[in-house]
Amino acid sequence: MTDISITSPAAGEEPVATADEAAFYVVSRRKLIILFIATMSFYSFYWFYKNWEQYRKHGSASEDARDAIWPIPRAIFSIFFIHSLFRKVKALGPDQPKVAAWRDNLGAWWYVIVSITLGITNRLEKNGIGLPLTSFLGYVCIVLLLLSYVKAQSMINASCGDPDGKSNNKLTGANWVWIVIFGILYLGAFMHGFNSGAADGYASSSSSF
Repeated sequence: MTDISITSPAAGEEPVATADEAAFYVVSRRKLIILFIATMSFYSFYWFYKNWEQYRKHGSASEDARDAIWPIPRAIFSIFFIHSLFRKVKALGPDQPKVAAWRDNLGAWWYVIVSITLGITNRLEKNGIGLPLTSFLGYVCIVLLLLSYVKAQSMINASCGDPDGKSNNKLTGANWVWIVIFGILYLGAFMHGFNSGAADGYASSSSSF
């Protein structure tokens, strides 16, 4: 899901490296938001995987650190590794004012709390408990998680010297394939809810993406 095109620098500016050369996963906030929503948030697993994979192969990590990093498990169990990821991002960009001022530990705890709350509300909703409040809270948590990703991405892009994510801004062919696949899933879920026999013609469904 990475566009590795190179942007030519303006006079007096440092060149923008390809996304695959960065220490972490560089992507524009616009593209992140599109893919997060279009893939029902499953893009977040890829996001974590790419960040750890980029760091693992980058020269800023020691050989011992690279050997200890397994990107897939760290993506699956992201709440246990989010603090470490954010600390590494901040350590990479101390010369960037907004990165230096970033409260990475608070941001990591915010992600953990919202993620756990989302899991609880989804479980309650699936069991028909507290509706429609639990459904509403689930959607609120999804929005808060997206904002958390956007904030973290801003810090990652700044730390990697590409504040706007220009090196990975365009949607690729692979991105569109996933958008279409999940679009079909969206439609299927809607049709299932519409035909489920709910009194109003549409049954409530889980707020989990």
